[in-house]
Amino acid sequence: MARTTREMAEIIDFLPDATLVIDREGRVIAWNKAMESLTGVPAGSMIGKGDYEYALPFYKERRPMLANLVFMPGAEIEKRYDFVERKGDTLVVDIFIPDFRPGGGLFLGEGESAL
Repeated sequence: MARTTREMAEIIDFLPDATLVIDREGRVIAWNKAMESLTGVPAGSMIGKGDYEYALPFYKERRPMLANLVFMPGAEIEKRYDFVERKGDTLVVDIFIPDFRPGGGLFLGEGESAL
């Protein structure tokens, strides 16, 4: 791993917000400690996975998430989220995932994804 790539991975890993990064092919290239804590899924079992596998801890099905939707037209994004706002090169959304964990859902506010 190149030094710059390794340093970026270390920065992402220690971000306080749950963060996942996918490449253009839809494979997970970063899944930080906060994401591990939120989902209960260790990074080692998620890094390199594609085919929307990273959506399974949230939705119990493989489906596009915000990270995928940044490349789709606005109308498609708006159908999937209650609130969508574009701030320059960033999408800001609010979403409630009712079946995230047994016994209760999860509200994610200000979920951001760079375009």
